[in-house]
Amino acid sequence: MKKNVKKSVITYRRSSSRQILITFVIILLIVIGFIIVNFFSLTGKVIFSSESESYHIGESLNGSVSVEIFPEDLIQKDSLINIQIMKDNSELASKEISFEEFLFGQLMPVQIFNKTSICENITVENIIQNCTEQINENNETIFCENITTRDIIQNCSTATSDFYFKQPGIYSRNVSDFISYTFSDFGVYKLIVSDSLGVSNEKDIIVYANKNDSDKFETETFSIMSFSGVGDGSLLAPYIITNCTQLQEMQNDLNSSYILGNDIDCSDTVNWNSGTGFIPVGRGSSLTTCIGEAFSGNLNGNNHKISNIFINSNGSCLGLFGYLTGNVNNLGIVNITIFGNSSTKLMAGGIAGSSGSNNITDSYVIYNIYTIARGGSAFIGGIVGNGGNIDNCYSVGNLTAGTYVPIFSSYIGGITGLGGTINHSYSVSNISLAFNASVVAGGLGGISGKFSKVSNSFAIVNLSVNGSEGGGLVGFLGSGTITNSYWNNVSGSLLDCYIGGNGNCTAIQDNENYFKGDVYPMNAPMSGWDFFNTWQEVDSDYPHLSWEGLGGTNLVSSCQEINRPGVYTMNRNFNESDVNLTGCFNITVSNVILDCAGFYIRNYSINSSGIYAGSENGISNITIKNCNISIRRVFPNGNGILFSNVNNSFLINNILTNSSYYGIFLYSSSNNQIINNTANSNYNIGIYINLSSNNTLIRNTVNSNAGEGIFLYSSSNNQIINNTANLNFWSGIDVYSSSNNQIINNTANSNIGIISSGIRISNSSNNTVKYNTANSNFGIPQQVGVAIGIYISDSDNNIIAENTLNRNYGPRIGGIGLELDNSLNNIIANNTLDSNRGVYANGFYLYSSSNNTFLNNTILNCTSNLGCIDYSSDSNSNVFIGGIINFSTGNLIYFTANSSNNLFKDVTLIGATTNNTYLDEGSINNTFLNVTYSSSNEYVETGSELILKWYLDINVTNLTSDLLNVNVSVYNVSNSLQFSELTNASGKISRRELIEYVNNGNLSYYSNYTANATKTAYYSNSTTINLSGNTNIKIILNAVFNNSTVNPVNTPAVDTNTGNSGGGGGGGSSVVLNSTNVFWKNTIDTTTDLKTDLAIGYSKDLGVQERVKINIDSGESHYVGTVSVNSDEDSAVISIMSTPQNVTFKVGEEKKFELDNDEYYDLYVKLNNIVNKKANVTVKNIHEKITGDATLEPKVPEKKEEEPKTSNEESPLPSFNINPAVFLFIGFITLISVLIIVYFMIIINRKNAIIKARDEYYSKV
Repeated sequence: MKKNVKKSVITYRRSSSRQILITFVIILLIVIGFIIVNFFSLTGKVIFSSESESYHIGESLNGSVSVEIFPEDLIQKDSLINIQIMKDNSELASKEISFEEFLFGQLMPVQIFNKTSICENITVENIIQNCTEQINENNETIFCENITTRDIIQNCSTATSDFYFKQPGIYSRNVSDFISYTFSDFGVYKLIVSDSLGVSNEKDIIVYANKNDSDKFETETFSIMSFSGVGDGSLLAPYIITNCTQLQEMQNDLNSSYILGNDIDCSDTVNWNSGTGFIPVGRGSSLTTCIGEAFSGNLNGNNHKISNIFINSNGSCLGLFGYLTGNVNNLGIVNITIFGNSSTKLMAGGIAGSSGSNNITDSYVIYNIYTIARGGSAFIGGIVGNGGNIDNCYSVGNLTAGTYVPIFSSYIGGITGLGGTINHSYSVSNISLAFNASVVAGGLGGISGKFSKVSNSFAIVNLSVNGSEGGGLVGFLGSGTITNSYWNNVSGSLLDCYIGGNGNCTAIQDNENYFKGDVYPMNAPMSGWDFFNTWQEVDSDYPHLSWEGLGGTNLVSSCQEINRPGVYTMNRNFNESDVNLTGCFNITVSNVILDCAGFYIRNYSINSSGIYAGSENGISNITIKNCNISIRRVFPNGNGILFSNVNNSFLINNILTNSSYYGIFLYSSSNNQIINNTANSNYNIGIYINLSSNNTLIRNTVNSNAGEGIFLYSSSNNQIINNTANLNFWSGIDVYSSSNNQIINNTANSNIGIISSGIRISNSSNNTVKYNTANSNFGIPQQVGVAIGIYISDSDNNIIAENTLNRNYGPRIGGIGLELDNSLNNIIANNTLDSNRGVYANGFYLYSSSNNTFLNNTILNCTSNLGCIDYSSDSNSNVFIGGIINFSTGNLIYFTANSSNNLFKDVTLIGATTNNTYLDEGSINNTFLNVTYSSSNEYVETGSELILKWYLDINVTNLTSDLLNVNVSVYNVSNSLQFSELTNASGKISRRELIEYVNNGNLSYYSNYTANATKTAYYSNSTTINLSGNTNIKIILNAVFNNSTVNPVNTPAVDTNTGNSGGGGGGGSSVVLNSTNVFWKNTIDTTTDLKTDLAIGYSKDLGVQERVKINIDSGESHYVGTVSVNSDEDSAVISIMSTPQNVTFKVGEEKKFELDNDEYYDLYVKLNNIVNKKANVTVKNIHEKITGDATLEPKVPEKKEEEPKTSNEESPLPSFNINPAVFLFIGFITLISVLIIVYFMIIINRKNAIIKARDEYYSKV
């Protein structure tokens, strides 16, 4: 007996040890299972519609982001998505949302139970207890034999249900739904979207500094460019640079055109960017390469200079431009200092570090360049380091270059370091080496490549290299060519023109005077040069280029013909005795600068121009500046300045007054720039442009002229920007028979005339008129007396936008903000027209003008007997969208004289003294859509027609989700089908425009409407719509249940109207369509006097939206009413309610209803007949036992948990996409577990050995 007791103790101890071990293993597995279920739910793949997006400063993030759910995915609804906006590794904004938030409105989560039948009756405690204690004598488990680890982890680790997304597909949202961010700086941003497991995707967002103005019309806004200067960046209206900050701003828009407005001093750049100075514009894709980001626009120096640029950089592309593929002309750079210290290859030049196949013309650089390349070759030039086409340029300066690494060479030249084409150019330079580096140097270029050419050029160079390292003109010729060029070695070194030769090059070392003074046509190679056009002789000096002021300036003290290129400067005033009958200056050759230096030219008795420039064959590159001219005679023919057949020229800072004809006259002249001139008080037009194209007029003042301020005649593609044209007779700016012009940001105020206007466009098309001010123009009252802000006559396809047109006054006829006369297809947008005054004052006046579009205009304070907007004389098919019309002493909108088919949409009408709308004289089919006003302030003459419409939106749901492919049919009050459409995935139909009424002298209503919604496997539903404003209807359908005898209630539709949705109107009440409000137009109360009748049966004719109130025997009140009647009058939808049931009855059909849940029928209903849309219905109180065929009124069902799946149902398994960190965590847990198991096994084996020894001992005893 004692022996048996000992064995039982030993067996228990063995079981206890195993129990501890198995308990630990089970708990560990459960922990891992818990981690997997709760943290390893796969999230879908984040995708973008494109790899990158681009914006401009001031714009807001507005891209889309999508999540793709794969067929095997199972995503917890609470799984997180994180959205970040990053720049330079810094987070700028972020938002964390759940998948349920992201997919809201697109998907509903599905309830899934994570357990199967094997665990239905097994708790975690049961598993631990049964799998550890019920062990047989062979140490085998009994209950857990058929339970796998996966069963325990997947099915038994959680005993409750959760909601998941498992529907495959791609689901998109706009990122701005979750995170709002406006870009305030240019550069590369990143949009990163990731989930809680680290599954992520990212895209680049490129933000540019400014958005170029475009001819393309934008309906919502017209954005003014963000460049801090004026202009729009086009060739015709380049950005005007007036300071060094704006010069740096070229980096923000590398594709546009720029022009210097004055000399610029950049001395402060020595303090910029922590001492690194000016940042080269177009600096390559990084600081270590000259390939990639380039300046591809245009820079016109406009004969101005940039001084004292300081650059101290370790970049690879150094100069005003780092990498240049655009064009530069008429530019001077003085005292540019470049310190280069690159760790790789280095390219540096005064204008550009590296240059493509672009042109640099008529420019010069005075430089001081010191560069070191520590990891590659150096290409250093006075103008360009690498490449470029150089024509009519010169450079002067000191250049030092070298490399740390001997195997790399430096290529140095006075103009270019490597390659390029050099023509009609020269360099005066000192070139030296840094360190003992290998060098190839030349007076003009360091090394010449296959396509390199040097022609008609010279170098004056102090070249501190030996003969194997350089040449006087180029260092190494290679396969390039030299033509008609020379060099003068001022250092006395015995060098050739290039390493190894002097072909086609004149090398003079001992006779410097050979190249000075009178060199043409005797001294070669200059005998072959284009003297007196491209080149000029200079006494006791080397030749200079004609456009220079260094040696070509001629002081003029008398009027004369200028027939040689050069710079001419007046040194005194010229009076009548100086100015002859042919004028003062007659310029007949190109490349002339005439500077009047502020002196005046006056003659009051000649019929010619003060300054004339032109020739039969055309001339170019003329600059006339700083002149004060007055040419006047009684019989007009005197002009201040006349250009005839002159191109690519400039008129700058001139004053032209009292001329008897025109202040400035351009005839058949193109690509000229007229800047900062004053043309006032001339006896005809201030500035007249005739048969001339592609000219730019900027910042001119043209006031008080006897004709128009600025007049374009048969001239196209001109830019008129930032000019002032006030107090002129007729118009401030007049465009006649001219197309594709841009009239931007001008002021045209207080002009006077019989019919005066600020801006007039006549017989012209495709012009853009934007950002102008045309105020207080005045019509002479003794005659017609009309004043118009902007007048468009016989002109089509123009854009008139963002203008201010206020207080124009015509005391006799009227003041008009904007008039369209016989004009088609114009776009009139975002203009303001305020307080235009007169007897017939208008905001807009349309006369015989059709197919025009008006967008978001504001009209205020009209003093008109007609209308703020007046449609007259067959003005048809115009569209007026958005905007405000506020206050009129007459009508707000006036239609007359057969003006038909016009549309007003989303417009706000406020405050008419007479009528909001007035239609007469056969103006038909004019439509107001979403325009709010009182119909009592509406006059429509018989024979005219106004149609009032509103928006209708319909959404169909089943209370929990939107329904797809529901057929929605809508009928008007006459039961005429208006449309039939299937709902989309959002349960919506497209927005519809429906008529409330038509007024043709009498009102004809189309409302109320009936909307029917039908879908297979759902009960249909109908609703009535009182359309008196924008309406948003939600219709709810209930599903048909196969095993139910209950006909579930279709919840009535809800009108969720919140006012207007288009910006102008409103109207419509906010109505809930149920049994206790305005859905029912008429309710008959039978509860007090018809109880006896109800006992035997009570019959009543019930029209649509009419009902009766009844009490059943239990005392409860209920209603029976007619919801709708079909078009054939053979059936009707009858509503039986406290909780509504919409039931379809055919004529003659009867039904019983149980209403108080006592298993007895309470109400009998029969549809007897339908006459004139009225249903004759019999209702009767009954109390009959339910036999299974009744129609019951169910209570609103409570939400129930989904039943657990049975063992033969497959539980969906998640596909895992696990963060590597989770793997490390699992690995660590597993390692610890193995060590613990090994430890327990050792302890158990030791205990077993002890127990075995004791057993043997007791067996012997």
